[in-house]
Amino acid sequence: MNIDLITGRIAETTATAYWRFISEKSSSTCERCSSFDGKVFSDDDPAKPVLPLHPNCRCRWRAATADEAQTAMIPIEFAETKRTPAFAGGNYDTIIQKIINVYRYKIPKPPRNTDNKANWLKMTWMWFFEKGLNPIHFPVDSPESKDIAESFSMKEVKAAYFKTGQIPSGWSFTGSKTATGELGEVEWFIGSYAIRNFKLNNGIATFTVYNKSGWHSGTRLPKSWSDTIKEATSYDIVDLVTDAPRGEVVKTKIKKYFPEAAKIPGSGYILELLPSYGGDWEQYYNIRMEWKE
Repeated sequence: MNIDLITGRIAETTATAYWRFISEKSSSTCERCSSFDGKVFSDDDPAKPVLPLHPNCRCRWRAATADEAQTAMIPIEFAETKRTPAFAGGNYDTIIQKIINVYRYKIPKPPRNTDNKANWLKMTWMWFFEKGLNPIHFPVDSPESKDIAESFSMKEVKAAYFKTGQIPSGWSFTGSKTATGELGEVEWFIGSYAIRNFKLNNGIATFTVYNKSGWHSGTRLPKSWSDTIKEATSYDIVDLVTDAPRGEVVKTKIKKYFPEAAKIPGSGYILELLPSYGGDWEQYYNIRMEWKE
């Protein structure tokens, strides 16, 4: 699938140029230059560094592609490798174990590295920045649909079918499962999902996986985590996050918790100018896969 079609060819609709900061990456590279390495800036970004940063500075700019511009806030090692951070190894496990010993809570493990065909980190950014079609439909031959068909969650769905004989209705993303280390990037992005229109013919299953990404959906927070947050803080998660349609998230939050502000003359115009992040995003993944024990 061409990602440009999903994102509406964002880069082609703007005249803004983007640039990636490249440091020398040598033993003599200073801390300041290293801190900017790999970051993407637009020409009109007031935070864009002015080169040279210091005498004998060897840093340079490299033109960023439209794809890089779209994921400008993602470190380059995420955007290009689609892998979990470097701290996902022993150091992370050691720190997490100490937290578990102190607080007795199960801590989620990072997504397991899998040989995915799609870039699920980019999908997360598309949800957060409200890019792409809504709802969006992925055909059976798309990288996203293929990843789901080969995912850990789908293996669980298939195993349950052959154990019970019941037509699958979906899969649940739970807090306890996040602590197993078995969940991959597919599960961490999609979370709980529904299965619709399941048909089985000669060992081949066809169906649709439906998911809605939102702040308070199973995609973002399992019930066990919500309960833990409420127990520890006395706050229900709905007091902290707000589900809303695209373009309405921040506006809905203000209206809900600051109703008096919405009554101020001219506030309606101001509210319409506010950005929105993480609005509800509906996805339909068409799946065709072998369905045998």
